[in-house]
Amino acid sequence: MGEDVQEDGWTSPKDFTEWITYFGFDFISDLAFGSRFKLLEEPEHRYLPDMLKWTNQFLYYVSTNRISSLKA
Repeated sequence: MGEDVQEDGWTSPKDFTEWITYFGFDFISDLAFGSRFKLLEEPEHRYLPDMLKWTNQFLYYVSTNRISSLKA
């Protein structure tokens, strides 16, 4: 059997959130652009989900910040 199979026959729990994110990006990019980012196969572009998340958070903060309170 596999290396991480415990005595009771179960494997240790795994966190698939990153892999589901990579799958989602590959799926949507294939629909939108006709080719995948290949995040599941290659680590070259795996920074994209985190970069997009950071950018969205930054743009939300900038867009909701009241600039009118900075008047002199």
